[in-house]
Amino acid sequence: MASPPTSTKATIHWHKVICKEPGKYLGWPTISQLPSDELIVVFSGGREEHVCPYGKTELVRSTDSGETWSPPETVNDSLIDDRDAGIVAMRSGTLVISWFTHPTWKNLDRIRESGRYPAEQIDAWKAHCDQIRPEAKSQGLGLRAWTRRSSDGGKTWEPPVDSSATSPHGPVELADGRLLMVGNDLREDNGTSGPKPIIAMESRDKGRSWSQIGTALPVPTKGAAYHEPHVMELEDGTLICLARYLHSDDPERDRYLRQTESMDGGRTWTRPHPSNMWGFPPHMLRLSNGDGLATYGYRRRPYGQRACVYQRVRENLIGGNSSGNWDIGHAIVLRDDGDSDDLGYPATVEMSPGEMLTVYYQADRPGEKPSIMATRWTLSLADRGNTPDLLE
Repeated sequence: MASPPTSTKATIHWHKVICKEPGKYLGWPTISQLPSDELIVVFSGGREEHVCPYGKTELVRSTDSGETWSPPETVNDSLIDDRDAGIVAMRSGTLVISWFTHPTWKNLDRIRESGRYPAEQIDAWKAHCDQIRPEAKSQGLGLRAWTRRSSDGGKTWEPPVDSSATSPHGPVELADGRLLMVGNDLREDNGTSGPKPIIAMESRDKGRSWSQIGTALPVPTKGAAYHEPHVMELEDGTLICLARYLHSDDPERDRYLRQTESMDGGRTWTRPHPSNMWGFPPHMLRLSNGDGLATYGYRRRPYGQRACVYQRVRENLIGGNSSGNWDIGHAIVLRDDGDSDDLGYPATVEMSPGEMLTVYYQADRPGEKPSIMATRWTLSLADRGNTPDLLE
């Protein structure tokens, strides 16, 4: 029999608000660390609600391991809603942020029917959309995915480029220097009107341009959909991708993250299979000892943020199935005090070996709109270099 996974031990040090805009809704953050050790968090700010026409990409900075943070800086403020900000700090120090733009007017009727927001608020959104819609269209703004680069630590930003694919936490830098973006295909000519396939896009010029190299997750069977993936690269070059999953026949129970792997740099991928992690969406990170870490929102009671370690073993992905590698028996509860299920999208950086900082969005107090928050914690790292295969 294979040896069982090593237990995961974590110590939570603190939780704190790192950005709050009174009366505004902030959401969907990502964190990255520059070679200088400066931390940068990007998110969608300046919003009225979870869905509205006013979102913009903002960032905050910390130079003291997350203890204090700068006031927010605006990076993108297009005519329409700027959502889901991701960021990667490349080894060269170049920053690449990602986000997608959404034409809120396409959903206003559905939003009105839901009864979620007051009619007068939706009327104001409609008036705004009616005013800016022609100008937005003339500028090519719609449901599209974007990236921008900065070579000076985020002080200035190059013009946006179309990345074709969207992922909440953006691209990752691979060992060979490529940027890999695994995300939902937002090209208008992809032939789908419902769920979008998850494609693999690469950049060989540090985010100046993107090209498709593969399809990670095709559109599944009727009633199911994959969304909001993220990817990590293991030491041997294997790529592991996790994605949010939803099936209309089982919308509440089967929210287990789906997993697929690539052994050829993102060109081909194994058949997707359920992981043993219930939650969404994922952020993935390879740790300093070679293990991996997934952080994800937990949108059932008790609401909060969770993490799970991927045990480093000699890869033996039999039939595209790596079940057993995620130490779900020792899943880490970062927080379980959420006021509602409108929270999550955690992302984590390892500031030094075992020293973690996770950011996410969550209401600071009951009845408030969400803020950007952080949890500082320590993960005990075991040297698992001689750990045997978990699959035989």
